[in-house]
Amino acid sequence: MSRGQNKTAAIKAESDICCISANAINVVNSVEDKEIIFILDKTLGAFVSLHTDKKIHLWPGFCHVHDDISEENIQKLKKLHLDAEFLEHPECRIEVLNFADRILSTSGIVKEVGNSGFTEFIIRTEREIVRSLKRKYPDKKFYPASKKVFCYNMKKITLEAILNSLQSLEYEIHVQENIRVKARKALNRMLEISGS
Repeated sequence: MSRGQNKTAAIKAESDICCISANAINVVNSVEDKEIIFILDKTLGAFVSLHTDKKIHLWPGFCHVHDDISEENIQKLKKLHLDAEFLEHPECRIEVLNFADRILSTSGIVKEVGNSGFTEFIIRTEREIVRSLKRKYPDKKFYPASKKVFCYNMKKITLEAILNSLQSLEYEIHVQENIRVKARKALNRMLEISGS
């Protein structure tokens, strides 16, 4: 099993099924096998292992954005903002997840803020989500768990870059047919389980 984003088509092609943080638990529990090799993110895999009876073998990869924060940092934030709900992404290290009020995917964090009775939130995921939440919910307060949680790879993708690529037909990606077919099978299997 492999995580749906942040990896090559060749890795997807070697996977039986893909997942993303929003559907990882459901995907793992849908698989008939009792043992799972979970790549690319060991922290998401460790979180999923708490919600299944399957044996999960973790690949030693991780997301630097979610991995780089200490328990001490979180404890200080929680003391500073006693009335804030602490929402954390499941790709964070398990020892830090123990402090969260809710552990949610990025889309889950956005939904929770909209539905929550809280007006203040500590957010532990890539810092752009805090900016987006401030725009969407200007009457609520948001505190990033760290100002260092910045994904330089995500910042490479902009609307301007996409528009430029489409207009100039630059950066065309070619995937070998045998890899494309196998990778699509793993992705389609995930989509069937997710009902998408």
